[in-house]
Amino acid sequence: MNSPQNETVKRNIENRKNQVSILIPHKEIGELFLSNVLFSVKSNPYTLCLLSMCIVLLKSIDLTLRLNEYSNHLTVLDSLKNYINNLEVEETNSQRIITKIKIAKVFFFTLFDYKYFFNSNTINWDDVSDLFLMTPQDKAKIHHILLEKFCPNTQFYSFVKTYLSSKKIEKNYLSIYVKALKNINCINESFTDESIRNGLLNYKSELTLNKEQTTTEYHSFQRAKELFTALQRNQIISKSIVLPKGFDKPANSNKTRKNNPTIASLSIHNMHSKTEIISSSEYIIKYHESLKRNLDICLSTARKVVKSAYNIFYHTQISMLDDSPENNRLRIIIEKFDTTSSLLASNYNITQSDKECGITRRKLLLANGLTAEICAAMQLIIIEEEGVNPTSLYKALVNPTGKKTEYIRVLSDGSVEYKVIKWRQRKLQNRTSELANMASPEKINLEDINASFCFQYALKARIKHSEYLNSNRLWLFEGNHGIKELPKSADHNFSLFYSRYLSDVEELPKVTLMKIRSSKAVDIYLSTNGDIIQVCQYLGNKVKTALATYIPLFLQEAIYRKKINNFQEMYLILSTATLDDKLQILDISEKDYKNRVQAIFENIDFGGELFELMKKKEPSSSGNSNEVFFICSESNFIYAINLIKNSNYSCKADERVINTCKDALARAARGPIAIQKMLRNAKRTLGQDIDNA
Repeated sequence: MNSPQNETVKRNIENRKNQVSILIPHKEIGELFLSNVLFSVKSNPYTLCLLSMCIVLLKSIDLTLRLNEYSNHLTVLDSLKNYINNLEVEETNSQRIITKIKIAKVFFFTLFDYKYFFNSNTINWDDVSDLFLMTPQDKAKIHHILLEKFCPNTQFYSFVKTYLSSKKIEKNYLSIYVKALKNINCINESFTDESIRNGLLNYKSELTLNKEQTTTEYHSFQRAKELFTALQRNQIISKSIVLPKGFDKPANSNKTRKNNPTIASLSIHNMHSKTEIISSSEYIIKYHESLKRNLDICLSTARKVVKSAYNIFYHTQISMLDDSPENNRLRIIIEKFDTTSSLLASNYNITQSDKECGITRRKLLLANGLTAEICAAMQLIIIEEEGVNPTSLYKALVNPTGKKTEYIRVLSDGSVEYKVIKWRQRKLQNRTSELANMASPEKINLEDINASFCFQYALKARIKHSEYLNSNRLWLFEGNHGIKELPKSADHNFSLFYSRYLSDVEELPKVTLMKIRSSKAVDIYLSTNGDIIQVCQYLGNKVKTALATYIPLFLQEAIYRKKINNFQEMYLILSTATLDDKLQILDISEKDYKNRVQAIFENIDFGGELFELMKKKEPSSSGNSNEVFFICSESNFIYAINLIKNSNYSCKADERVINTCKDALARAARGPIAIQKMLRNAKRTLGQDIDNA
């Protein structure tokens, strides 16, 4: 039975829909506009908010405009441009600005889809793209419009569409075809033989304009050339046309991106500064400092956001000890969601008494589960620590559905074991995260919020949502559209987190989860003085893939040069060590010589274990060696776990053996797959023994 409050909300929604219909002169366009704006919106309060924004938008357009005047797209674009420019002055909430711009975009595309503009071929789509916040779907839509516009006839367009549909990933080809056809169309709209060749030559020149290397442009031109070769083969264009020669296939396969793939303020693929000239070593130091600073900012921000959300969730769902009016009121409201599946946090109408208790829409959503922003913050923490591919993390499942499927399992020691699919390699990745406990927020420091904590928090927060959706996915959240699974391509959710918490940070470029992963890989490479094995362990890739995709050539070369210089210096010191006149030969002072010898011993590449073996070892007083070995086997892992967790075992062993076992278990969790398998079997065996007991 509907409450009087719900009836009032429904009446308000109908009244505002009628206002929108009055402001749009054409009934069918008004209905189409409203259906596009309110698509999949289930929350009544959010529906009211969107309708109010629609009314403000339509009122900003001159009301004297009627049917024949609306059809001039320039008039509509100018009105929308003035409306969007005024938003920056009148509106302070960045999220509301984004929503209002999206509604303006929906209005323009609704008019276009309804074929309302009398001459849509004259629309400058570059201006449209600059005016609105374009999603990948919007860009693809514009490219399809331009593809039809630039094709000379229907037969040509039909073939290009069919050829495009045969490609596995259309977006990798669509923009290339549009740019190539645009160059030809600018020369001759009829696509003569000469114009096709000259247009492709212009496109080839456009690809290399102001670019020092053509490594990344090789595939672009090849794809355009393949299209025209297919057109010749199917006799759509003349076979006598001599298509331009493509770029020579690059010798190296390293990817060079147009945009900076990391979150450093300096671009990793462009070390040519317009203001100053510095050496490679100075540039790398400067770059690494910027990279670490920005990574720390992103990580600390994400941890603060997660901790504040966990604080609300803990005191309303896990612990009932906090008797504050706000938390008590939140618990009462949440109990209603348990009994009535149709009532959600997103469509609950906050009353005046709720507001007096300090309850907001955000607190209500966080008390009942997760939001898109909290999911994004936790994904940032997990990816920064574990190196999981964002796409694999988006699709993570909780319970295994077969023998070789994904799963997430919280182990008894507080660590989390999980498997995710690495889609391009078509294989499962098995990882175990660091230890963490779901303690009281007052006892948790920011440093304690790691990947394991985020996994455990997400698992607890999804329980109600998983029952509502009957879903096995890890990332379930509630927003203005109700409860739903995280999209398989959830970059938009992270952009909301970025725009709210990170967009105002100075010297921090646009952040994405892919950039976080790339940045951490480069940070590991620089911090370890070029240890690519550690980078591969973080990424889960092979050495060749890691070097070709994530580590730029100039950075590899700079590290290699540094290693060679260190080796040359060590070689000179060692080769002259037995000579009496070594100081004269090397032309250095005795003090400088000693400093160089000490630097060699402290060098990461040539020091450490290598020189430890060269040192003279003093025999111990007992005559026994201090070195301890841990032999990896399932039985030894069972003993080590019992020694650490069971007081009956630990009292019989000294502190040194216990520490050795702790260190061995920690190393095994991050070690090779065979060792990890032994450790998992030991934990399962131990778990079965405990259950049987």
